[in-house]
Amino acid sequence: ARLAEKKELWGMRKLFGVKVVGFDDDDDEKEKEEEKKKDGVDVADTKEEEEEEAAAEAKPDATMEAKEKEISAEETKPAPAPPAVATGPKRKVALLLAFLGTDYQGMQINASSRSIQAEVELALYRAGLLARSNFGYPHKYGWSNSARTDKGVHSCAQVCSVKIALPGEDSTMDEVRALMSEHLPNDIRALDVTRVTKSFCARTQRDRVRYRYMIPSYALRDRDEIAGAFERAGCAADSAQRQPGDPLDAADLVKIRAELDATRYRIPEDRLAKFREALAKYHGTRAYHNYTARKSPNDPSVMRYVETFTADDPVIDKNGVQWIPTSVLGQSFLLHQIRKMISMASEVAGGSTTLDEMESTFSREAIRVVHVAPASGLFLEMSYFGNYNDRQARCESSAVPPLDWTSPSSESSSSSSARKSSDAVKRWKEFRDDVVEK
Repeated sequence: ARLAEKKELWGMRKLFGVKVVGFDDDDDEKEKEEEKKKDGVDVADTKEEEEEEAAAEAKPDATMEAKEKEISAEETKPAPAPPAVATGPKRKVALLLAFLGTDYQGMQINASSRSIQAEVELALYRAGLLARSNFGYPHKYGWSNSARTDKGVHSCAQVCSVKIALPGEDSTMDEVRALMSEHLPNDIRALDVTRVTKSFCARTQRDRVRYRYMIPSYALRDRDEIAGAFERAGCAADSAQRQPGDPLDAADLVKIRAELDATRYRIPEDRLAKFREALAKYHGTRAYHNYTARKSPNDPSVMRYVETFTADDPVIDKNGVQWIPTSVLGQSFLLHQIRKMISMASEVAGGSTTLDEMESTFSREAIRVVHVAPASGLFLEMSYFGNYNDRQARCESSAVPPLDWTSPSSESSSSSSARKSSDAVKRWKEFRDDVVEK
């Protein structure tokens, strides 16, 4: 078990590109001694030889001194100092994180790829908020996140619970957020850090979550319109120029893009109404075995409750492309579920399938392939902790603030915690409007 733990830690160190001073050095020495024993080498003799070599290297060498003088000061970089160790008390906190998931493989740590959790843990360690003995072991500092976002999915309100060591006795949560932010990459931001109870778990105590998906209106085109555009461009499969299965070349793509100009397309009202009707089919408790991966129809976990799924009025971006913002609110969602729900509703709006065929996908007897919409349009907009807040409100001795980032109504309050919450709401709104939806 100890060997497995050490292997996991070494993998984390390699992934993050850091070395814990005093810990990894000892392990490296022990590993070298074990290898020498296996090879039949006397460790004591080897150590004496290494000491003699080190003493010889320590002697001044005129040639080496001359070479060292030739190295400019600009090329000489000092070794990075180890993180400063926090001296304050340990506290359980909730982190409100926002990020762009384009360059990440998802939220969860994966030793073979870049993840959001790994970057956040590294920032906490470099800020001195995590002890070196805990770094690489999320269970030691009570890590939990409220949602597992897929590869490429963005977030405005990912909530993570973690036990950290405060920088000082009187450190505020704003100071902790600022310290942590210094070590985060540009595409990950800490919007808020809030005290929570010792038993708080972001995964189990989040009771609702709202996702948003921005879909371009041209994705809802009628299939006959698309077929006509291919014919006018001379790229139809049954045309004289090409046969079914022939790939499109660069010239074909240019002609098709000209025919399907996204900046000119505006969705008709009746098609938008059909799209909204399809989204409304998801309301209530349904079986979503066809809307995820590796789940059988009889698996109880495929039953999910969707409170609302709506489509707002279309908006036009700076390039002239029309987009339809959609919003889905539910208790929890399966892998790829929302992206497949969007894909199915788009097929209904475009005439590729019917509402009756869509209804049949919820039957446990039906097995159907549902396409997955691109991840780039999806982002986690808000996480809710209503039951947790209600329990804290009923507890008169509770000193922790509520977890509510849904309204800036607290601006007029004289409470410092209310003003802090209002500032976090502003940061959340700015990230959503100016970064994710821009």
